[in-house]
Parts: sequence; C-alpha cells; structure tokens
Amino acid sequence: MKKQNISKKILNWYDNNKRQLPWRKQVSKKQIQYFTIVSEFMLQQTQVKTVIPYFNNFIDKIPNLKKLANVSEKKLQM
Repeated sequence: MKKQNISKKILNWYDNNKRQLPWRKQVSKKQIQYFTIVSEFMLQQTQVKTVIPYFNNFIDKIPNLKKLANVSEKKLQM
C-alpha cells in the first residue's frame, strides 16, 4: 500500500512540475514513440537545452519513421 502511495505522489509531482519539451507534445502514439526515440539518441551525449533546436530541426525535416527509413545516409550526416 505504501509503495502505491509513494508512486502516486511521485507521478503527481511529475505531472505538476515536468518541463515542457518538444518530444512531449500531444501527438499520436506513433509520433510520440518516434519523438521519444529520436530525443533519446540525441540526449545520450549532451544536455537538453543543446538538443532542443537540433531535435526541432530534425523533426521538421524527417517527421516520422517512414521518412527516416527512406532518407539517404548522406542527408542524415548533415
């Protein structure tokens, strides 16, 4: 019972205090999954504030998994 209470408190705190980040937009389930994996890859080597403009630029150019699958490797390196 205590574990559930602690979990609820933590989730409630998170809901009230989470940062607004581009990959947390209210979008379809497929899009949120794509946004999450792209942001996770980008965040492995740097800070959130550094990733945000790169993430937004990437998503503008390659907005979904189907487009990513068809993009050339050369374009990804740019």
